[in-house]
Amino acid sequence: MVALTFLGLALGGAALVRLPLLGQPGYELSGVLAVLHGLFGWVFGLAAARQERRLITSKDPRPRHAVRFDSPLKSVLAAVCAAWLLSLAALVLPLVAAVVYALTSTACDPGFAVGFFPFLTLPSGLLACALGAFCGFTTERLWLSALLYLALLAATLAQTLYPIVLGPQVFAFNHLGGWLPGPLYDEALTLPSALLWFRLETLLLTFAVALLTANLLDMVSGRLKRPHFRLGSGVLLGVALFAVFLIEERGTELGLRMTDAALAEKLGGRRESEHFVLVHPGAWRKRRSSAPCAISSSATSR
Repeated sequence: MVALTFLGLALGGAALVRLPLLGQPGYELSGVLAVLHGLFGWVFGLAAARQERRLITSKDPRPRHAVRFDSPLKSVLAAVCAAWLLSLAALVLPLVAAVVYALTSTACDPGFAVGFFPFLTLPSGLLACALGAFCGFTTERLWLSALLYLALLAATLAQTLYPIVLGPQVFAFNHLGGWLPGPLYDEALTLPSALLWFRLETLLLTFAVALLTANLLDMVSGRLKRPHFRLGSGVLLGVALFAVFLIEERGTELGLRMTDAALAEKLGGRRESEHFVLVHPGAWRKRRSSAPCAISSSATSR
């Protein structure tokens, strides 16, 4: 399963460059690859966790010269990092293919929007690997691990969709899927500060998932059981979650989401009638109020 997932992400990602808008390592290709690694990168984390469990419990098959860690945090980080290396390797071929295709088959500069590639793909793959490791340590049954990951994926989708369904927001941020600037966007996109803040939050969540897994990991059975909070990792977990809370608390200011109240305040203009409430830019009011003066002056001069 790991080999098939790796080949699918690597070869499938490379084949994407023949599709419209995906022939260079810009926003569009990076966004699609982020979604693919968010959906399937968990397989790497699952396999790494199952391998780490065999090391913890001293059961075969085990890789030769593999090291067993006594620290649960080191065991979890080893699994997550090993999984992420596979995710990174699966991104190399699509990146190289996009650069070569852009240089040989298009007039586009392959370095124009390449900055989107690391910010969209790498955090999505890393979080997927961490969540996959969490699912792999939780249960030894593959189908239960898959169901658990689907539940976590649904939770991230719910967080992404609720401000769009309930409010005026048309853009979307998703920790596993990346960033959608909206139904209409300028192809000459640049990295917005909101994306940088969001990806910082993704890294903090990944760190929190790894710390939570380590605090639940039993070093006898290699499975997640009741919490065994250690002072150091417990404090780090609290700091990571508090940092996520601060970013979420300032979400509208940082550009991560939009609410009706924040939009009304930003636009500044408001008109109400019996049936409608129109929120508009405050500059409209100034242009409208100046128009009658200009007409009156013109009419007088004639």
